[in-house]
Amino acid sequence: MTINSFHFKHEIRYNTTNTDESYYDRTRRDKSKIMVFKFFNKSKKYGFYFIFHKIVLRLCEKIIAKEFLVAPKPFREFFYIEVTPTNNPEIETLRLRDSNDYALEVPFKGSLHVKNARIAAIIHIYYPELSGNILSYLQNIPFATDLYISTDTEVKKTEILKQFSHYERGAITVKVFQNRGRDIAPFIVGFKEVFYEYDYFVHLHSKKSPHSEGGLLDWREYLFENLLGSAEIVRSHLYLLEHHNVGIVFPQHFVPLRININWGYDFTLVKQLLKRMGVALNSEQLLEFPSGSMFWGRTDAVKPLLDLELSFSDFPEESGQIDGTLAHAIERSFLYICETAHLKWAKVARHEYYPLKKTILPVSVEQIEILLNRVYRPLFNRYVENDSRLAKTLPEYSRYNTYPSSCPKPRLNLMVPTINSKEAFGGIATALKVYNALKAALGSSCDYRIIVDIGKIGEAAKADFSEYCFVEDIVDDTISMQLIETREHKELHIRKQDIFLATAWWTASSAFFLLDDQQRFFNVSHKLLYLIQDYESNFNAWSASWVFAENTYKESQRIIAIINSEELARFMSNRYHFADSCYLPFTINENIQKQLHHVERKRQILFYGRPTVERNTFDMIVDALSLWQKRNPITCKSWQIFSLGEDYADSYVSHVKHITVVGKASLPQYAALLSESMVGISLMVSPHPSYPPLEMAYAGMKTVTNSYEGKDLSQRSDNIVSLDLLSVETIANALEKICDGVEADGFSSHEHDVSALPLEMKPFCARQLSDSLWS
Repeated sequence: MTINSFHFKHEIRYNTTNTDESYYDRTRRDKSKIMVFKFFNKSKKYGFYFIFHKIVLRLCEKIIAKEFLVAPKPFREFFYIEVTPTNNPEIETLRLRDSNDYALEVPFKGSLHVKNARIAAIIHIYYPELSGNILSYLQNIPFATDLYISTDTEVKKTEILKQFSHYERGAITVKVFQNRGRDIAPFIVGFKEVFYEYDYFVHLHSKKSPHSEGGLLDWREYLFENLLGSAEIVRSHLYLLEHHNVGIVFPQHFVPLRININWGYDFTLVKQLLKRMGVALNSEQLLEFPSGSMFWGRTDAVKPLLDLELSFSDFPEESGQIDGTLAHAIERSFLYICETAHLKWAKVARHEYYPLKKTILPVSVEQIEILLNRVYRPLFNRYVENDSRLAKTLPEYSRYNTYPSSCPKPRLNLMVPTINSKEAFGGIATALKVYNALKAALGSSCDYRIIVDIGKIGEAAKADFSEYCFVEDIVDDTISMQLIETREHKELHIRKQDIFLATAWWTASSAFFLLDDQQRFFNVSHKLLYLIQDYESNFNAWSASWVFAENTYKESQRIIAIINSEELARFMSNRYHFADSCYLPFTINENIQKQLHHVERKRQILFYGRPTVERNTFDMIVDALSLWQKRNPITCKSWQIFSLGEDYADSYVSHVKHITVVGKASLPQYAALLSESMVGISLMVSPHPSYPPLEMAYAGMKTVTNSYEGKDLSQRSDNIVSLDLLSVETIANALEKICDGVEADGFSSHEHDVSALPLEMKPFCARQLSDSLWS
């Protein structure tokens, strides 16, 4: 990397709209790079560059390169269990810090209504002398429960049947299986068919952990007390399974064991196992599992594992292994499998059995959902700082950490870069217009959320959207009108009935990730509402940005396209075949229309000048104006030029005479200039027409613009000159012809003559679209 590759300028990251908007994003380069750039410039200014330029260059390159040498760090709630001589797994393990690892306190407080469900206890008893102890805990299940017990010899089977002879709450089945796979193989292989006959199960075994040297002797009691310690504890577990989309409930990790909650020698086995289920695992994913492999569950939570059709022969023969077997890998896979089955998991703990009291959350029935959000950490989220090159060079291409919400109410989500009025050009306004039209059609049947993904929401914007609650803590998802800023904290709740409205290519990319997570959480497949306001791929020609923008259109069967303008609709529909589509016909802005007035026209030229947006060809326009003036040095003295759209330094147009840089005008100011000016210039090298040339023509101005594939604005108005060949000379020629005509014949034009274009696609109708969103 050399200093010549620096691009220390603000880059426009919101190029999506009717091409009348620009949004100045944060610079791609961080403060250290800007510091280097300033040092480099000063070294040039004072002559040091010519003496020490090689030293300066090397220093700059080292500082920049250092950015990419910093190892990614976990978020503050997490840490890595490292590989050390005393703690010797194969790889580092991402875990929650003890202080951030929460569990729900059992039993819950309040009325726990649980239906009289079909329950099975699947138990592996290798040590039959513990049968009496296990039976005493099973008596705490307040519902009929059938027992399915496995062991490895006929002698043990006889002893177990004797110990359980007085059990009267359900049927007892005892089977002898070969001694493979510890408690796991009998559970998922030996009793596989049992799962399909019951609603819920509890998995238990006669745990002794003979390899431990005293430290874990209380582990079995700890697990049983948390799972079956009383009838109310059992009701609490069943209440979670029945009412909160939870698939597995397991005890918080036994404290002496916490240091050993790691991948061990099982990561590769887990990865291979999950791959067979279509799930990709990487080493930066959070590890969580029911240590000790005892838990309550729903059949659906383990069905992907059952579907693998594993057999006893897949498990190694027993030889006292303490790690690195398929059984150990399956134990570490249970919660990944649960999430794959579109279910959450939950950890529980009895207050008197767990010493880290601050992490035990007292639970009442009314609070369960909110508290569950503090306990459940989706394992497929990313809890490590993103160290990818794309995260540094293309920060807008990102995905959120998502959390499933149990709120059943439908919600419409608008995804935009900013809502600050000073940064919101025409495209933001159009996005809000579409969103508000859908909001009006949906009414109170729906909740609403505006997700600002890049900009910081200012106080003025919060006042403008005062009906929304500005949300900083995502724990509570019951707020009906939410305004959320995610530029730093990429976290969102997802409801089963969330619909997302994307307004730029990178918001569409993020939205597709959100839809994938929604499918994983809830097994639903909603379409993305995609407000397409230009062909954004070509804003980033031949680059990663081009690829990602193009990919959003290629997901066409997942898209309901709302295409801004007839011209763009023709272009996009010729290239892509969306699941459904409609278009936004051009209509003059009502506020502009009301403020246009009949006044005597002046010799004024308006041009749409945005030097930061390349497709508006700012440099070409100002050079064409300069050329026209040089060709007509006397005539041009009577003409004033006004630049609208963006503020910039006068030095940008120092070679153009009689020019005023207005920048972003207010609507009254803009309407006044439209009413009194004779000539307009507004170029757009894209299939979208953009609003300014149509607004200029509507106001009665002779307007110079350009054609593009499928776009010819002269079809809309006689006031428009559409150039097929665009150059400094052709623009100057068109301008000269118009101005010469004015000088020779006076000014003659007509207002209100911008025509609609015929199109087979249906126009946007908020009511019609809203009726089909959740169908």
